[in-house]
Amino acid sequence: MLPNGEAQVPWIDGVYAANEQPEAIMPPREQIHMLDEKSTRWLPEHHAQRKKKAVALISNMNPQNKRLVYVKEQAKHIDVDFYGSKWLPCPREGDTCLRTLALRFGMLQVVMGAPRDDYCALAPPNSFINVDDFSSPAELADYLHWLDTNDNAYASYFAWKAHGKVVVSPFVYY
Repeated sequence: MLPNGEAQVPWIDGVYAANEQPEAIMPPREQIHMLDEKSTRWLPEHHAQRKKKAVALISNMNPQNKRLVYVKEQAKHIDVDFYGSKWLPCPREGDTCLRTLALRFGMLQVVMGAPRDDYCALAPPNSFINVDDFSSPAELADYLHWLDTNDNAYASYFAWKAHGKVVVSPFVYY
């Protein structure tokens, strides 16, 4: 929530539902099994053809969490494509930019701003990277470079697909 009481995110794109217990975010035994999975079969189709390692989707130019400052610093250490009103246009296709780029195209999301529990409550387990886990933008960039050279480690962020799905609406799944 913002100080004036307005929601920062007026909608939610989806929530994770485990296959075995859809009402559960992720049963503990499935979490353990998922993290043991060492298969690259979950890599996005475009994985081998991608040219850039990072994409920044920024619509709010003055966020309180200094996201833009962080990403600009990170861009000194890794190539970043910037999307938003001041940079590259976002492919809409009648959809929100984030849903189009992240969910449809299987991008690994790097998140910043909300408490970790908020991300964990909505996103599939081990499906995102939180900037709070790194001491600096340079350290995060080093990790992203390492992921780029390690398909098994990168694929682990998509292994949740074997155990559940993101429910976007009663009729649409990603």
